[in-house]
Formats: sequence, C-alpha cells, structure tokens
Amino acid sequence: MRHTEPNGEERDLDRILTPEEECDCAKGTFCIVHGEPSKEAPTPTERTPQDYAIEFGGYLADSAEQFLNARNEYDRLNELGDGGDPDMLSDHYRNLTSAIYQFRKRAQKARQP
Repeated sequence: MRHTEPNGEERDLDRILTPEEECDCAKGTFCIVHGEPSKEAPTPTERTPQDYAIEFGGYLADSAEQFLNARNEYDRLNELGDGGDPDMLSDHYRNLTSAIYQFRKRAQKARQP
C-alpha cells in the first residue's frame, strides 16, 4: 500500500522501515517506524476544548430549535383560542438558557491558549 506524506514523499506502507530511516516521532504525527503515536501527537481518544465547544454548540442549536417550535405551537394555540400552556414555554426557555451557558463556558475554554 502506498501513502503520500504531506511533503509529497511517497512511502510503501507494506514495507517495514529500518531505524535508520526517518522517524515521524519528532513531527508530532503517527510514527510508522515505532508503530505508535509520537509523544507530541494527541491520541485519537483525547478531546480538545474545541471538540467540546462544537459538541455543545450542537446542543445549543437543538435547544434553540425546540424553543422556537414550542413558541410557534404556543402562538398557534393562542390564535385558535385554546390558550397555550405557559409552562411549555418556560421549560424550553430554561433549557435554552442552560444550553447558552454551557456553550459559552466551553467556548471560553476553547479560546484559551
């Protein structure tokens, strides 16, 4: 199997490299010579603060969408004269404000060096 490195160099991944050949440990990538992640490279299971911010951004979007849907349903019921349940809105509003808080907390951590 052939692999092209970011610098354009092609490697044959089926061939075992000798220790004299260039090792990727110093580059902070997966080291083919030693067969393990280098010390500088994060392991695939580690999550960065940016990963958490993205995840909670998704939760925020879901909460906002649920609130808007609840608000539209509340308005529709009021137009029909049935009177919407205000508790329905307050629950979604609390969920939305909580999602905003959680996202901002993680976004602040993601911005720190």
